[in-house]
Amino acid sequence: MEALYLLLGIPGLIFSFMGLVFLLVSRTTVRPDREWLTTTGTIIQKEKNYSISLNNIINKKEVLSSAPDRAPTFHYEINGVEYETTSKVQQTPGFQIGSTVEILYNPDDPEQAVINSFIQKGTLFNIIGKALFFLGVSLLLTVLLIFIFN
Repeated sequence: MEALYLLLGIPGLIFSFMGLVFLLVSRTTVRPDREWLTTTGTIIQKEKNYSISLNNIINKKEVLSSAPDRAPTFHYEINGVEYETTSKVQQTPGFQIGSTVEILYNPDDPEQAVINSFIQKGTLFNIIGKALFFLGVSLLLTVLLIFIFN
């Protein structure tokens, strides 16, 4: 019976801890409130990034190609004031340079802004965190119920 407690309890603790870590990461990124407003912005390149593509070598194209920043930098304007912000969230593939994106910004502090996308708002980390935490707590509750009714 002790093996069953370990078999369910240890993964339960690990999943619960991992879920909390993911939830903390989703909270530390800029999470827009419901009161935030929308505007449009443009993805700009902050650094020169190059990638070597095996496909380009095989097809005898340019070996080095320009790649977008992994943490996108975007430019937007609020009430005639221009802002430039680099996202706290990295994603691959990045946004194409020059593309227009929807921006959510804090009306009280327009420098606080985030690209209105599933990954950039931290939604993915939030969902993963909740799922892992729920799984871990379920395993721990199962161990508790087995312990009580045995």
